[in-house]
Amino acid sequence: MNRLATLESHLKKPVFRCRDETAVGHQGVLICYRVVEPVGATQNLSPVVVIRGLGMTKDDSVRLAEGLAATGRKVITLDNRGSGESEKPGFHFELADMAKDCVEVMKKEQNQTSKRFHLVGVSMGGCIAMKVALFASDMLASLTLGCTYAESRYNLEVPKRYREMAMQPIPQDPAERGIYMRELFGFSFTEDWIAAHPKAFQELLDQYEESEVKRMGTNTDPASAKSQEAALLNFLEVGMLHQVPHITTPTMVITGDRDRIIPYSHSLSLRASIPGSSLAILPRQGHLFWEMDPASTFVHLEKHFSMFEG
Repeated sequence: MNRLATLESHLKKPVFRCRDETAVGHQGVLICYRVVEPVGATQNLSPVVVIRGLGMTKDDSVRLAEGLAATGRKVITLDNRGSGESEKPGFHFELADMAKDCVEVMKKEQNQTSKRFHLVGVSMGGCIAMKVALFASDMLASLTLGCTYAESRYNLEVPKRYREMAMQPIPQDPAERGIYMRELFGFSFTEDWIAAHPKAFQELLDQYEESEVKRMGTNTDPASAKSQEAALLNFLEVGMLHQVPHITTPTMVITGDRDRIIPYSHSLSLRASIPGSSLAILPRQGHLFWEMDPASTFVHLEKHFSMFEG
C-alpha cells in the first residue's frame, strides 16, 4: 500500500511522537518549535517545515502537522517570534527577521538529516516562506504557499469587518470573548461548512479559544506582543509581488475557492508570478482548507513533495 493510500488510516490513529525544542533565532531571539514524527517510519523522506499565520502557534497546528506526518515525514511547526512560547522581543522586527528565524531552526534540524526541507507557509506564514525561499533556497526541496498573498495592502482584498476584528484586542470577559472569537474564527470557514459540521467547528473553535487564552496569560509586554501585527502591516505597505519572480524553488500554490479572508484571486496572481509554479484550488473550501477537506489537501501536498524529494 503506497503512502497516499494510507493517509486516512494513519489520521485515525495516534501513531506520532512529539518533542518540543528551542533554537536561537535571528538577533538572538529564542524560537520554540515542535517536531512531530511518525512512529515506525522506515523511509528517509525530506522533512516538512510549517509556518503559520498571524498569532498562530504550534498548538494550533496539530491536525496540519499530523496530516503531513501521516505519510512518514518528520514535521516541524514553529511558534513565530511574538507568538506562542517563542520570545516576544521588545524591539521592532520585520517578516524578514521571522524568515531568518525559520532558517536557524532548519539549520539546527539539518544536523539530523541529509535531506533538504519541504517548506509550507500558510496565510502570513506564506509571506514569510517566500522570503525564506529568496535567501535560503539551497535548504529547500520545495515550497508550498497556502491561502497567501504577495500584494501590498492597497490591492489586498481582505474584508473590512475581518480586518477590524483581527486588529482589536481580544475581550477579557469570557462571554464577550466567546462571541468575538466565534465570529472572527468563522471567517476561516464557509458558512455552508459550519452549518453542515457544527460539532467539528465547535471543537476547532474551542481549541482556538484555549490557545488564545493561554497566549493572553503569558507574562509579556503587551507592546511586544503587537510587534508581529506591526511587522505584517509594514510588509503590506509594499508587498513582494515584484520579488516573487525570483523564486527558484519548485512551488505549489494551494487555496480554497471560497476563502473569505484571502480571496483565491491572490493565489492566481502568485501562480502567474512565480516561474514554473503549480496551482491547486480546492472547491467549496475556505481559509483553513486543510481542516475542511483534509483528504484532498494532504493528497495534493504529498504529490508535490514526492515530485521534488531531496
